[in-house]
Amino acid sequence: IVKKDAVPTSRYEDKLTALNPQFFVTPALAFNSCYDALLTMFDASYENIRRAFGLLQKYDPAVMDTIRSEENEIDNLADRISGYLVQLSQHISSDYQVMIMHQYYRMVSEFERLGDHAENIAEYAMDLSDKEITFSEKAMNEIYLLEDISYEILGYSRRAFEKRDLNASEHIEPLEQVVDEMIITIREHHLERLSIGLCSVDADNIFLNLLSDIERISDVCSNIGLAIIARINPEIVSEQHIYTSQLHEGADETFNRRFNEARERYLTALEKKEEEHTDAVSDDISGTTDTD
Repeated sequence: IVKKDAVPTSRYEDKLTALNPQFFVTPALAFNSCYDALLTMFDASYENIRRAFGLLQKYDPAVMDTIRSEENEIDNLADRISGYLVQLSQHISSDYQVMIMHQYYRMVSEFERLGDHAENIAEYAMDLSDKEITFSEKAMNEIYLLEDISYEILGYSRRAFEKRDLNASEHIEPLEQVVDEMIITIREHHLERLSIGLCSVDADNIFLNLLSDIERISDVCSNIGLAIIARINPEIVSEQHIYTSQLHEGADETFNRRFNEARERYLTALEKKEEEHTDAVSDDISGTTDTD
């Protein structure tokens, strides 16, 4: 007579239901279910990153609630996929299947980390709103550029995983290196603003933490790209560090060209925006101190 409390249904119940132990007798079907759930997990994390960047421009508590709700869904997907893969591991034997298993298990962790960084960025936006802190126009323009390159690198990461696309995978590492350079440059700009009183201590902490999370998003994408490259070229599995070191040392002409093209697009734009705002420094100083 007395009904039990309703059990909340996941937005992704269809993907979770497809993680069916009955597929273990045909591992290809089980892996396909994992693939679908992983792609859903990536998309949820990616969309949360977009929402989080939006909150930095205009904070909305309803969007914050959506981000937190989606983060719970992402964590649930991660737990269910991981558990399913562990069970599936007892039913596979070929080297090829083991390779897929290792890649998918690694992707669970990487995609979950993307969701964590999205939630962190959203919480920085909430802190800014709660403390009535605003970043300067100069700082926001720097964030917009980081947002743009983050979307580009995330787009390549999605394509790399979805299509097992080697070309997309090889676009990721040059962009990740450009992100690293941008972060170094922006931190230098930030310290200059801090030294002349254009940034409060509270804004300083939030801004630096924000930069760290954006940098780590690109690091996750680098890991995704390398995992796909290793899946396609198994010979580099045990030599990934050597592989990336050689790229960074300029041993690959294609990498160098893509790196220089991305550097020209983003670093040049970053320096140009810095020059455009040089004349506005005195106006910033006369304004509120709770800015970056």
